[in-house]
Amino acid sequence: MRLLKAILETAVEDELIRRNPCRIRGAGKESAGERPIATVDQVPADAIGPRWRLMVYIAAYGPARPEEQAEM
Repeated sequence: MRLLKAILETAVEDELIRRNPCRIRGAGKESAGERPIATVDQVPADAIGPRWRLMVYIAAYGPARPEEQAEM
């Protein structure tokens, strides 16, 4: 919706159309709630075994991709 509105605003500025038909109040705003973060007790690291426990915690809380985790 935002892309269409921006394209039509440009068309209005370039005088290709008289007014933007895509004028819905609040349609260009996004509001996402805060995402919940799992607690240490909620992460099932113990179920996977001691060898992979650190990898599970890094996956849960860290920014490392799976390839980077495997290298560790």
